[in-house]
Amino acid sequence: MKLYHCTDAGDELEREGFLDSFLAEPKHGVFLSDRPAQIGMFTIEVDVPDDLAAAYLADARTREWCIPAEVLNIMPRRRVID
Repeated sequence: MKLYHCTDAGDELEREGFLDSFLAEPKHGVFLSDRPAQIGMFTIEVDVPDDLAAAYLADARTREWCIPAEVLNIMPRRRVID
């Protein structure tokens, strides 16, 4: 499954990898969507196995996932150019 993370900290993400967000207690991780929602922002596409994505679905209504950074950092990813 292709999931997307949009950020304004793209340089740091490319240099250091994903970092967990602690803003949404009790979930800790990186928030992703199944579509690149924010045009003009730095967007990363991550290939996540379907069964793994299912385990981290945070909100089925909004189609958001919250996946730990240590999991995402070993997944294939690429920068999306809009």
